[in-house]
Amino acid sequence: MQEKKLKQENSTIPLEHMWSVFCTASSIDQQTNNVTLFSVIEQINATRKKDAPLIDVKNGEPLPVQMELVTLWRKLGLDEKISASCDYVLISPLGKEIARQNVPIEISSISKRLRTKMQINGIRATGPGYYTWQLLVKYKGMEEILGSASFELVLDTEK
Repeated sequence: MQEKKLKQENSTIPLEHMWSVFCTASSIDQQTNNVTLFSVIEQINATRKKDAPLIDVKNGEPLPVQMELVTLWRKLGLDEKISASCDYVLISPLGKEIARQNVPIEISSISKRLRTKMQINGIRATGPGYYTWQLLVKYKGMEEILGSASFELVLDTEK
């Protein structure tokens, strides 16, 4: 049976972003190559002290949160090695870039897909709302956002 060669709409990069998930940890079974995601994160709750100063929305304030962003990539119709990179760009609820981290994407000629894992040891919180990691892929001089993953930050004040 011949594999269907799907391509992301208007994409010039031969990769497809299948999914990205935030979790506290992940593990890959050596026998089956299946991934297990532990404590999937959809929302982060943080409590601020009643007398804490206002958050610096321009520069943000450090929020020590440990998590991983696990992503599954699929190679589209190539029987050759793919060497690319992905800039994970963190966008604040106000639409400003507040962090950037690069992760290599290396898929061998015999592989069809690849999982990447980005370790996150904290973010700069600029206030409550949705934070989005955009996945900006760079391949042979081209750049495209092929996916994204978001989580909500809920800030409560101590009573």
